[in-house]
Amino acid sequence: MATDRCSRHVPCAGTALSTPAVIAHRGAAYDAPENTLTAFNLAWQQGVDGIEGDFHLTRDGKIVCIHDADTKRTAGQARKVAEATLAELRQLDVGSWKGAQWRGARIPTLDEVLATVPEGKQVFIEIKCGPEILPALKGALAGSRLPSGQAIVMSFDANVIAEAKRLLPQRKALWLTDFKADQKTGVRPSATEILQT
Repeated sequence: MATDRCSRHVPCAGTALSTPAVIAHRGAAYDAPENTLTAFNLAWQQGVDGIEGDFHLTRDGKIVCIHDADTKRTAGQARKVAEATLAELRQLDVGSWKGAQWRGARIPTLDEVLATVPEGKQVFIEIKCGPEILPALKGALAGSRLPSGQAIVMSFDANVIAEAKRLLPQRKALWLTDFKADQKTGVRPSATEILQT
């Protein structure tokens, strides 16, 4: 009898019977310039379940979609996002590096990215700066048409997530982490450190 109980397969809720979601990292970044409206719209056309974008706060308090803290890699000019205004960043071409057909692509705002999200799909908002972005994020999400389950906040900064949970209790806020191996200390963070955080 004990053998029967041990040999039965009992699926875990939400895993064994679920279909994995397809999330377009920085939009359809293989086919179009990452973190642009073109990349996000193309991802929706390709049938994804959600998109992920990276967000920073500008000097004038606007939230823009760009991965790096500066514009060197995608625009060819080293402008620090936090020290530039939205108008200054909008002058930069962030498409040409990907190919001539993308010339003229601009850094989108969070509001523009949120407006692309179809009903029933999700957007994963990865915060790449600090908690200073969160009051503006709260305003943008409140002004969007997206229900709380469609917009998920993420960050590698545990302080950002703690503050997001305080300011946006109705939204999912996910702390991201990665592992680093060191010969002296082993793999960090440990499972215990992750759970404590």
